[in-house]
Amino acid sequence: MSYRDNVVLANRWADLKDYGIDPLTGEACAYNQRLLCDISKEGATLLKNFFGCNIDFINGTNWNSGVGMKSPAVSSIMLPKGILDDLRIFILFHIHNKPYVYVMPGDTIIGTDEQEPVADGAKMYTNPAITSSAPMKDGRNVHQMSGRVK
Repeated sequence: MSYRDNVVLANRWADLKDYGIDPLTGEACAYNQRLLCDISKEGATLLKNFFGCNIDFINGTNWNSGVGMKSPAVSSIMLPKGILDDLRIFILFHIHNKPYVYVMPGDTIIGTDEQEPVADGAKMYTNPAITSSAPMKDGRNVHQMSGRVK
């Protein structure tokens, strides 16, 4: 396997900073189920596409001024801890357009162009949007009869 074009997300929540989501603390959730995250405009767009809905993040409700030293924060959100792997797989499919994603033992996730096991015990996910002929927009299929996306 050629590792040249692979995208590796190995730092769990810290991986999200490069995509406009800055995890701050788990102490903000009274139930210890969610992480408080600041989001930039790019992070807001990513989350809108991930959730498949039109969420308006209110400007000025962020905790810190920036996300990963790159973009100004526009808002904050409490993200469930259990969403992490699904969100990282979505990033590899949607942003990096990788046809195959492997979730490795130990939480590393690898997006690759090759359908070849990268390690024993890795779980493989295939990007159905790569092979589908159905029209789509922002990760959502377009309804065939109405043309409606949202």
